[in-house]
Amino acid sequence: MSFQITAQVMRTKFGSSQRKCIALKMADCANDDGTKIYPAVKTIAEHAEVSESFVRKTLSEWRSHGLLIQVKQGGGGPKETSEYEFDLVMLGNIADGKLEFKPKKQGKKNKEWELVKASKLGGDL
Repeated sequence: MSFQITAQVMRTKFGSSQRKCIALKMADCANDDGTKIYPAVKTIAEHAEVSESFVRKTLSEWRSHGLLIQVKQGGGGPKETSEYEFDLVMLGNIADGKLEFKPKKQGKKNKEWELVKASKLGGDL
């Protein structure tokens, strides 16, 4: 468990409380350098009180944004989970308000998110 990563996740706006709960569970499993994160999707879903499909969608989205890096693919059998690590620079940029998650324009159900430069800041990162 990393208190450093957990504290950084607590400062970060993920767009919804469900997404923050997923990030908190991932931080709870991380080393202090943001590595060695390998909880099962089912475990994350149980702790965050969301569906397994929501967890899979959220993790996939974070991987596509570069916030989460998949180090090892799991799913080959029992007790074989994927291993992840946080990109701590990106997590810091989101926590500091330089980047933010915004919902894409579509219906309320099945909302998708994009990571954009914070609108209150000008210039480059």
